[in-house]
Parts: sequence; C-alpha cells; structure tokens
Amino acid sequence: MKAVVLAAGKGVRMRPLTDEKPKAMVLLKGKPLIQRSMESFGDAGASEILIVTGYMQEQIKEFFRNTFQGIPLEYIVQKEQVGTAHAIGLAKGFVGNENFLVSYSDVILEGDFIRKFWDFGEQHAGAFDAIVAVRHENDVSKFGLVECRGNVVESIVEKPKEKKSGFVNSGLWWFSPKIFSEIEKTKPSKRGEFEITDSVKPLVETQRVGCFELEGRFFDIGNIRELHAAEKELE
Repeated sequence: MKAVVLAAGKGVRMRPLTDEKPKAMVLLKGKPLIQRSMESFGDAGASEILIVTGYMQEQIKEFFRNTFQGIPLEYIVQKEQVGTAHAIGLAKGFVGNENFLVSYSDVILEGDFIRKFWDFGEQHAGAFDAIVAVRHENDVSKFGLVECRGNVVESIVEKPKEKKSGFVNSGLWWFSPKIFSEIEKTKPSKRGEFEITDSVKPLVETQRVGCFELEGRFFDIGNIRELHAAEKELE
C-alpha cells in the first residue's frame, strides 16, 4: 500500500500558529498533525509514504527524516501551492503503475478504516479508477457534496448553495494510476487552482468513481476552532 500525504500548505486559517511552522507541524495534544495522520497509515499497513511538502518544508524533513515506524519515506516539493491535483500529480514517479491512497496532513482517520477503504479499492479496481471516502453532514453547503447511487458516485459539487444533508468528501482517496492522465488535462478552477475534484469529474461521467462511507473517529482540522474541538475530544 503506497500512500501520499499532502503537506505543502501554509495554513493561513491556522495563524498565528503557522507563522513559524507549516500547518502539518501544528501540535494536537503534543503531536504534529501530520504525525497523527501518518500513524493511522502505519496502522493500516502502508508500505511506503510520499510526503508532498512546500511551505517551510525543512521542518517536516528534519522531524521524520527517512523512515517513520519502519516505513520508508520519500519527499517531493510543491514549489507553488497551486492546488491538490497539481500536488497529487507530483507523485507519478513514486506511484509508478500501482494503485495508491491520498490524504491530507490535517485529516486524521482511524487506521482500521483506512485499511478497509484500501481493501474496498483493491476489490473494485476493475470497476473504478478513483474512490472517495464520504461522511454524512447535515449541511453540505460548507463542503464538497458527493451524490452516490449505491457505491457509484453520480456527481461532485463543490460547496453547493443549497443547505441540505448528504454525503461530503472526507479527504481520503484511492486512485489507480489512470488519475494522472486526468490530472494532466485539468484546467485551473475559478480560484486559479488545479483541483482534484475537477480531475475526477470526467471519470464520474463514465461511472468510474466509487464512494465508501467513513467509519470511526475523524478529524478534519482546517482552523484553530477545529483544532480546539479535536483537543477536547481527545481528552
């Protein structure tokens, strides 16, 4: 199981905590966010991990060096933070011809779920080229709405205007190497970034994207308020 952890961002919404460190290195109950994320990948049985770094990337390399819990680590620098599709595209050489997982340094899931998610992907590799972990939210307008029929994704809508309940993207993906050809064709979004959801949309149209519902404890720490909430839950 190869895993890619995206850790290039500045973490603007985490200031002032990120004035002198990357968001990935912000502490949650004494451990950097990225360490907690990688511990879950270790528990899931990851064989190799690539960390995509950027902002203050030296701090991450100095902390982990070449291995983590016996897992070989590689690094690649995203020199400009121009979107998730661009960041994932940098992993092409690391991935080779293998399927792989992608998550974010500030998304923390349980290792058991990651393992189940990986196994689901491998079982359905002939049907799908991308699979997204989804969770239920009462108000999807703050997230990326993922509409599914069974385990097939029918549409992905970023931050829909309508307030309703439904499945949203939890920030964990399974990909086949075919995603790289879609990334190469991806155009910048309105924000001027290359978004992985835009790369996936052509695969949605051909029913090549699956969904798998999240199980277990989950943290998506995008700002200081969410960091404090996670600290309370971990007490």
